[in-house]
Amino acid sequence: MTNKHKLTTKEFLMPFILITSLFFLWGIAHGMIDTLDKHFQQILHLKKWQSSFIQFSLYGAYFCMALPAGYFMRRFGYLLGGIKIPPEEKK
Repeated sequence: MTNKHKLTTKEFLMPFILITSLFFLWGIAHGMIDTLDKHFQQILHLKKWQSSFIQFSLYGAYFCMALPAGYFMRRFGYLLGGIKIPPEEKK
């Protein structure tokens, strides 16, 4: 006999799919930035130092959003920042 554990329950299946898709799309976008940067240099006739602002804005956004996200997590907790787990039903 094998005991198979489910990856997720039925009620969390859709949020699980959405968050997994989000990270997949985020990875694709992050992987494409170097390629797009080179094309932006050619099409817009940018110098390397000018096109470096593309990556600066990407990593700058991580820094700028970290502070409000940290404040939100401290004030409301991590459950409201992502998937909210419903409380156990009383019987």
